[in-house]
Amino acid sequence: MNINKEFYKFNKYGFLDKPNLVKINFELLQKKILDYSEKIEEINWGEIRFDSNAKLGKITTKGGLSIVNTIGWIEEIDEMVNSVIGEFKDLIDFTLPNGWIITQVAIRISSPGDNELGLHTDTAGEYGIGILLNNWFSDSATTCFLPGTHKWPFTLREITGIPRIPTYFMNKLGLLKSAKGEAGTSYFFCNNTLHGRMANNTNKQNFTILISIFDLKKAPRNFDDSVLKKIKSSHDAFLKGLTGINLKSSKLSKDNNLINLKRKNKFFLIFIIIKLIFLPLSFLINTLYYQFILQIKKIFK
Repeated sequence: MNINKEFYKFNKYGFLDKPNLVKINFELLQKKILDYSEKIEEINWGEIRFDSNAKLGKITTKGGLSIVNTIGWIEEIDEMVNSVIGEFKDLIDFTLPNGWIITQVAIRISSPGDNELGLHTDTAGEYGIGILLNNWFSDSATTCFLPGTHKWPFTLREITGIPRIPTYFMNKLGLLKSAKGEAGTSYFFCNNTLHGRMANNTNKQNFTILISIFDLKKAPRNFDDSVLKKIKSSHDAFLKGLTGINLKSSKLSKDNNLINLKRKNKFFLIFIIIKLIFLPLSFLINTLYYQFILQIKKIFK
């Protein structure tokens, strides 16, 4: 598939998947991740999210276990990231002609019984790559997308104030597309596409590498030398992605990227009108949640 066809498909749906091209022992890598993670300390993600020294740590929630800032942690992970970044590089260059930079490499482990993460959008200028570390063909416990929503002029949260939409019923209606495939399958997506994660209703764990990529002008983080030295010089695509060096392509048209499909000035008045219409609903939902549901949860704890 040439770059024009790739971009057309990506631009249409807000995400694009590619089959496995990486040949490693995925079972051994999963075992390494689980064994090594036992020695990692829990961290406060909000406090270190954009630190340049990128401290390795894990975050445990009802939605699963995340190991963040894994750059240089396990060699096979770096190899996977380098290979997949190389596969998507032309598409990323085409999508972000002003340049781009990797800001995070994390591992997500979803275990049986873990909660879902409702559909949402992320920070402006953010894109992501996911890499499956095991064969996964179930809708449960995997990233899901509502195709085409990256083209909406405003995000759902901006309009309604609702942070997340439950995935269960949306999936039952057949509206969602899930990230599935053999181990090593990867997918590139725009974080302005409504996306989330299904609850894990299986009896298996699902392992995924998650890479955050930003438009160079909007990147909230830059790494220092101590982080860059963790990556072998042979991982050329990965290193360039961390530094943003030589990733800008002046030959690409700025009209051919997703950034220009969002939040244009002509939609501002429409946004204000819709926002005012949804204000009562937003107020009602927030009141019900914070005044009643949270209180009920405390009673039954």
